[in-house]
Amino acid sequence: MGNRISLCMIVRDEEANLRRCLDSAAACVDEIVVVDTGSADETVAIAQSFGARVWHFPWRDDFSLARNRSLAEAGGDWVLVLDADEELPGSAASRVRELAAAGEAWTFTVVSPPGPEGGELRQPALRLFRNREDYRFEGRVYEQIQPGAVIRHATLPIRHHGYTGGRRDDGKTRRNIRLLQAALLSNPFEPFLNYNMGVNRLASGEPATARGHFEIALLAVDGRSAFSPALYLYYARCLYELGDFAHCAKLLEEGLGHFPAYPDLHFWKGRLYDELGLLEQARSSYSTCTGFRHVLPEYTTVEGVTGHLSREKLAGIAWREGDPDAAAGYLAAACKNQNPPPLMRRLGRVLQQKGLSGTDLYQALSERLDVDRATMARLLFDLGEYEACLALTGDDQARYAMLRAGCLNRTGRPADALALLESCVEPEASAREKRLASWLLDPDPDAGAEIAGLIGEAALAAWGSGDQAKALELGGAVYGDKARLALAGRALAAGTPAVACDLLAGEPGTESTFLKGRACARLGRHQEALAHFLGAAAERESGYAAALEQALNHCRDLVLNLLKVEEQNSGLQLELFRLASRQKKLGGYKGE
Repeated sequence: MGNRISLCMIVRDEEANLRRCLDSAAACVDEIVVVDTGSADETVAIAQSFGARVWHFPWRDDFSLARNRSLAEAGGDWVLVLDADEELPGSAASRVRELAAAGEAWTFTVVSPPGPEGGELRQPALRLFRNREDYRFEGRVYEQIQPGAVIRHATLPIRHHGYTGGRRDDGKTRRNIRLLQAALLSNPFEPFLNYNMGVNRLASGEPATARGHFEIALLAVDGRSAFSPALYLYYARCLYELGDFAHCAKLLEEGLGHFPAYPDLHFWKGRLYDELGLLEQARSSYSTCTGFRHVLPEYTTVEGVTGHLSREKLAGIAWREGDPDAAAGYLAAACKNQNPPPLMRRLGRVLQQKGLSGTDLYQALSERLDVDRATMARLLFDLGEYEACLALTGDDQARYAMLRAGCLNRTGRPADALALLESCVEPEASAREKRLASWLLDPDPDAGAEIAGLIGEAALAAWGSGDQAKALELGGAVYGDKARLALAGRALAAGTPAVACDLLAGEPGTESTFLKGRACARLGRHQEALAHFLGAAAERESGYAAALEQALNHCRDLVLNLLKVEEQNSGLQLELFRLASRQKKLGGYKGE
């Protein structure tokens, strides 16, 4: 058999993505077949610039029709399927021809950007198969092809750029729901359609609606179906979000009975027990996650459940149990090879709670983290170790001017900080500092977050130096009529609550009242703080909710203490589920 490969794609208005996709795959295929369903931009021209054969096909609310049109025009012995917002990394592209020399059909791993859990989503997808007339897609949406041979898992990545920052495209979700509704009219109990409808409803913030579809899918599904493991996962997440913890626990146990090697089910079991306050059971589930060396390629998974995500959860449990050494160990392990800033800051705060500061803290962090000096300097700054940060950056003041200005401002030297900021106009200033200088000379209200942060530093420095007019002028240019509120928030974050109080003096509004309470609490003025908090609560009409939350917390602590004595008391366990569910629902009420 030959091994010529056809890249088959369907596209519409993809000029922002298509070039990247074709750049990544053109060298590993022999022809490119593009079916355009109605582009009004430069999509067709970009495809043709790569030598693609482009076919125009009217969109009929059916992905399979368009996919199969591309397959009908493919002249290769094999078909590689990609979407325009995907990219084939070099490690995968170099092996496509090797795969085409063996087997009949191969899955790849589609890797999407980090979502709410903090890790990349990894999903198996059939993307390379022999070009045979009987291999055709089925389904209006979430179209599938069922080759007549065993599907093998290549575990090679396809990078998906469609959900920037892990956020789903609301337009695509609405489109998917519409197409799924049409498909369900003729086949209302089809498990795969109901599973996908549940996933989309959950993503669009409709967990109650999603639950019904997941329930239908679970009743009708064949346990050997490829999506069965993910069905248990997403259904459990849905129940967790709804606060139906008892049902969630039962479903997770059932899912693990079928798929004991699925780390994500163990992770959500840990999250459930964590939420309930059953720390020993939560620790056991998270520890099980870290024991997996790899995740089976047929499982949809979030990158990190076997590593840093579970270790971060274990650190939280250790901290709650009063074991900072264990917490630091888990966090250091979680940071290994990745060093995400939030985890590094948590590690630093744990070490601070152990009594380390200044040079000792810097030494302890250096032993546990493999980071460059710029990252370490920023970490020390975020931890409030300003003198240590100044010492670390002292031999390269020009490069670290902005960071050093922040340190000076927070250590009672605002005049020095302001002078350093104004020195940004010097010829040898870095590009970042020149951007600030340029902004100071010609303020741009649409400046990015970085510039806004730097101007906020300058404004606080001016306020600390006694130049309130200049501070409010700078702050107003970035934050508008909310300059005082924004600067007060920055002052609180910087550990200068007195400045926040000064900024908020006479400032009306609920948000201002709440910030005044926080500032007074930091200053030890507890009676004033309480008055401000009560005032803010009255304005928000949340006093009842706060009182109910305290009562639920008290009852939950009582049940947890009783469970330590009677671990197997099913009545107490059920009551804990009920209390936790009520707290979950109260949280949703408070957020409205």
